[in-house]
Amino acid sequence: MTPLAKDITKDSIRRNNGKYIGVYNKEIVDAQMFDVSKIHEFACANSPNIINKNGSFLFNDLFFLPSNPTWIEWIDDTGERLGIFLKKLDSTDHMVFEFFKNGPSRSILGVFENVFEESDVNKMGFRETKHSSGLLSPEDTTNFYTEVFRIITIHLAFINTPRIIGRKIHLPHASFQRKLAKAKGTIGKYPIQAWTELILEVTPPKDESDAPACETVLTGEKALHFVRSHLRIVGGKLVRVSAHWRGNAALGIKRTRYSVVPPKNGVWPEYAGALP
Repeated sequence: MTPLAKDITKDSIRRNNGKYIGVYNKEIVDAQMFDVSKIHEFACANSPNIINKNGSFLFNDLFFLPSNPTWIEWIDDTGERLGIFLKKLDSTDHMVFEFFKNGPSRSILGVFENVFEESDVNKMGFRETKHSSGLLSPEDTTNFYTEVFRIITIHLAFINTPRIIGRKIHLPHASFQRKLAKAKGTIGKYPIQAWTELILEVTPPKDESDAPACETVLTGEKALHFVRSHLRIVGGKLVRVSAHWRGNAALGIKRTRYSVVPPKNGVWPEYAGALP
C-alpha cells in the first residue's frame, strides 16, 4: 500500500482516538493504488497541455478510472502526503471523491456530477456533502473542487497513457487455461496475500508492430491478481480493456501498488512536451 493509505486503513480499525475522520476509510483497501509523488510537480506544471484555459479536458480517451475504486497519492511542496479516493457511483456518470491529508484531520468529501459524460470543468456539477459541510467557506468551495478536478485529470492522463503499440501476442486457448486452473484446485484460504510494487514509467507509446510475437504466461500459473482498466491500440484504434481479476486463487492473491515515475530518457508523452 502507499504510506498514507496504510495509515488511514490502520486508523479505521481503531475503536477510539482515530485521527482520520472519513467516510470511505475502510474502502481504501479495495482500491488500486497509485503513488504519483515523483511526477506530481512536473504534471502540475504541464497541466495547461492537458486542460485548456477554458476548463476542457483535451484527452478524453484518457479520462477513466483504472479501477473502481482508485486511490491517488502524492507529496506536495511542503513534504506533506495527500491522497484522493475516487469511486464511480453505480449506473451514473457521477464520481465521488474523498480528499485526505497526513495528520489528524477531517477528510473533505464531494461529488463530481456527469464527470464521465462531460469532462469539462465548466459543465460538470459539484456537490458538497453533509459530511464536509462547513469545512470550506462558500467562496473557497468552487476553487477547491476545480483544483481537485485538475489534479485528478492530469494524473489520470499520465497513468492511462498506452505504453505499447502493435505488440503481437500468442495467447493460450481460453478453455485450456480454465482446465489448468481447475486442475490445481483451491486449498482453503488463500495461501499468500502479498503486496507488490509495479513501476509505471510515463513514456510515449512504444511501437512494437515490427517485433516478433511473444508468448504470454498461462493464467493458471499466476496467483490471483487484479488487472487495471487500460488502453490498447489495436489496428490503429484505441480499445479500453475493462478491469478484471486474473490468475489462480490456489496460488494465493497478489495486490499491487503502482509507483508512477518519470521517463528514464526524459521523453514524455506528447501532451507533456515529448517529440511528436
